[in-house]
Amino acid sequence: MTVIRTRWKLVSHGAIVLVVTVVYIVLWFVYVQGSADPLSGLGLIPAFVPLAVLGLPWSLLLFLGNGGGDLVAHVLIAGPAWVNLGIHAYLVRPAKGESNAHRAGHR
Repeated sequence: MTVIRTRWKLVSHGAIVLVVTVVYIVLWFVYVQGSADPLSGLGLIPAFVPLAVLGLPWSLLLFLGNGGGDLVAHVLIAGPAWVNLGIHAYLVRPAKGESNAHRAGHR
């Protein structure tokens, strides 16, 4: 039972990160791409906040500032959420020689 819950948590985590990243990209194309308006980036806030929360503590690096331009800023926004997803996947993987039944408490 624990293995099933663990896998569903990982799948749910991955789905949420994927959906929010796609929403961020869509909002970027809608509001920012080709716009000269300095306030156009405000349209990214509905996706930026969840990505920043899902990427904690790594997303705090975004607030240290970046000098690499727009691409670096977007990687610093979306990247930490994906790093946390990778860490989550690493932590729930079965150890070598350990079966899923053994992890669930069955022999």
